[in-house]
Amino acid sequence: MLQFITDPTSQRPITEQVKEAIAGGCRWIELSEYTDKRLTDKNADLRQVAEELMPVCRDAEVFLMIDNDVELVAELHNHGVHLASADRSATMKVRELLGAHAVIGVGCVLASDAIALRGTDVDYVTFAVEPTEVGIAAFAKIAAEVKAADTGLHIVARGEFSPEQLPAVLAAGASGVAISTSIAAADDPRKAVEEILEALS
Repeated sequence: MLQFITDPTSQRPITEQVKEAIAGGCRWIELSEYTDKRLTDKNADLRQVAEELMPVCRDAEVFLMIDNDVELVAELHNHGVHLASADRSATMKVRELLGAHAVIGVGCVLASDAIALRGTDVDYVTFAVEPTEVGIAAFAKIAAEVKAADTGLHIVARGEFSPEQLPAVLAAGASGVAISTSIAAADDPRKAVEEILEALS
């Protein structure tokens, strides 16, 4: 599974990034928090961009996640939210607010962060992974610990991986990867997505 995270620092407008990623075959988009002052669409706020992307993603049958803004997700009824971090109690409140249909992802740092979410009806957890041999090895230890705890959580590796690194990332325990700038800043984002998906398969 490939999740494309929009890059607010890119010279490409967010909507263009998403359309290129979808054209390349990506079926999972995460709209990042829209706070960088270098934004091409600097006058647009998170709500405006989300409203622009929803029909694009709906027509392509693509999941659209929004970073952190639980109230906006509840209002727009997009597919779900990615929480930058959350404790067990906060995550359960998010599930109660958004309902059973919503997809909830949570960013974690330690294996214990993910293990604490066991039984909260979280769909997946993400871990930032350095795209180096050492970083991937460290991630493998975390993923093994999470799986040994029988959490039932899907584990997503978040980082700027080259296609050549992806088999090692999957072997380390990732169910999928979340990539941003490597796609958004590519000369040909569509081709970049195609190469990533080929490596993942």
